[in-house]
Amino acid sequence: MTSIPGYASMKINVADLRDNASMAISFDETIILPDEYLLTDRVVFLSFAGNICKKNNLYILNLEAKGRLSAECDFCLIQVKQPIVFTVSEIFSGYESDDEDIWVFHGDTIDIFEAVRMNMLLNFPSSFICKAGCKGLCPKCGRNLNEKDCGCQPDPDPRFDILKELRR
Repeated sequence: MTSIPGYASMKINVADLRDNASMAISFDETIILPDEYLLTDRVVFLSFAGNICKKNNLYILNLEAKGRLSAECDFCLIQVKQPIVFTVSEIFSGYESDDEDIWVFHGDTIDIFEAVRMNMLLNFPSSFICKAGCKGLCPKCGRNLNEKDCGCQPDPDPRFDILKELRR
């Protein structure tokens, strides 16, 4: 996942953030997903809102991200727009840490892009379905069965023959 060049909104300047204080964060960002994400539009517009607070030289980031993904329905292949909502709750430190749950940064600017990317991918939908009960495509003729029944007779699956024997 890469951002469109110049993703300055994913960098937070914390130079003036004092201990036990917080700063509101709100920004929009466009992200380009890699080819392996089989979307019809790999460019995703996300809106972020939340805050970052400083406590004992740790910076606690809490954001909510909202956007829409465009893909084809896994069953019938029609265009689907599906919302994606996820939270980013991460801890950053300006000092080296052995704690693998803490992101380390240097200087006065925290680049949150990798934390956002990781949280987005962890919350990425595993499937895209146009509606509950989607009938999909006919395996014989390819017609979208949500629009009209095609009349094709399904081939019996021989793997289920053993189940017929159990009913006798």
